[in-house]
Amino acid sequence: MAATLRASDKGLKIIDRLRIKKGWSKREKAWYELAYISESTLKRFWKKESISYKIFVKICTVIEANWEDIIDEGDPQIEEQTPQSQLTTYQNIPYTGAIKFVGRQTQLETLHQQLQQQDRIAIVAVAGMGGMGKTELAVQYAYQHLTYYPDGICWLETGAKQNIYEQIIYFFQIYLHLEVPQELGGKQLNFKQQVDWCWQNWPGAGSVLVVIDDVAEFPEIKPYLPPAKSRFKVLMTTRLKLTNIQNLSLDVLTLTASLELLESEHLVGKARIEQEPETANVLCEWLGYLPLGLELVGRYLNQVPDLSLSVMLFRLQEKSLEHQSLIRKQNDPFWDLTAQRGVAAAFELSWEKLDGDTKRLGKLLSLFASTLIPWHLVESVEQQRCQRSPKGEKFNPENLEEATKNLISFHLIQYNGEQSYRLHSLIMEFFKSKLEE
Repeated sequence: MAATLRASDKGLKIIDRLRIKKGWSKREKAWYELAYISESTLKRFWKKESISYKIFVKICTVIEANWEDIIDEGDPQIEEQTPQSQLTTYQNIPYTGAIKFVGRQTQLETLHQQLQQQDRIAIVAVAGMGGMGKTELAVQYAYQHLTYYPDGICWLETGAKQNIYEQIIYFFQIYLHLEVPQELGGKQLNFKQQVDWCWQNWPGAGSVLVVIDDVAEFPEIKPYLPPAKSRFKVLMTTRLKLTNIQNLSLDVLTLTASLELLESEHLVGKARIEQEPETANVLCEWLGYLPLGLELVGRYLNQVPDLSLSVMLFRLQEKSLEHQSLIRKQNDPFWDLTAQRGVAAAFELSWEKLDGDTKRLGKLLSLFASTLIPWHLVESVEQQRCQRSPKGEKFNPENLEEATKNLISFHLIQYNGEQSYRLHSLIMEFFKSKLEE
């Protein structure tokens, strides 16, 4: 039978306090849209009717409640209909503030197929430039596949205050309620040995999903990966193109998916899009169909309901990435996106990793008029730059090739075939800002 749960009286009081804190009604549209359910399902939740385990967890997670505090443990149906093997009670998936998740169903299905290898550990890297929605895809995958990982979903972040090994040990102790030994056989265990002990003594025999978000240096996390057992599945998000690992590269959204995102009631809304349909198309194009850019601008327009799309587009074209809609202000109390940065700041993380020659190439590319650039023109301009340099610099094609390879590895440019490369429109704007500096 399908796993089902229902809320207790005490649980509904907790939910009620949380939704009042958010300023939501009991049938808030954003609530059931974020949980990907119908309004009638949310009504059933409030009536304490039994609903599927996965949906119950989503409803609680969206409102930032621990579902285990909400369930009616005295419900006889829980024992009867919810086998313990189907419950993912051990998970620390972060809350997502995304308004709507669109245009990625194929990628979710592909990701699941890649992770379900039975003969060995499966490692998949969701890769792409900043702002592409890599973290959001990982969050959505984890929530939508809770029952596939009954023995835990362990979320790790490379940019967190704790190191990866500390986060693994913390998860083992806090979520699995097990102690990690400091020594064995009279010998002190280092962090690597403690992590190995965690993987070897992970409870249960079911599948475990380990998510490592925003991997910048793979060699730094490699020693702490789970052993080569098929029960462990590792999902990483990264800006890099990693070798010898399955990669799932994310591209920008389609125009249809971009408009669907903006039409959400908590972004621009369908009515405003229908008033200026052509401008909406151009706005999506200017933003390069980038999920982060679309959501940021959509939220800005939602907060300024009298602002037309035409004026918004003009301001973006005038101020580019410096427009306040694309910037996250420090300690912004209204910021609840999974992404932790604005658009330029997201690109800046990759820029900081580049060497001088690669940065110079990026600035050079910003001088070209088209986002599709024939590479022989780049080589020609670089040769002329070297000839005119005061130091009589010699043109070295290998240096240019190395810089090009670096930009590709960070998904800052894409090879388009026929000796040409393509830049995302907002990357072009970012490179221009660096040139102006």
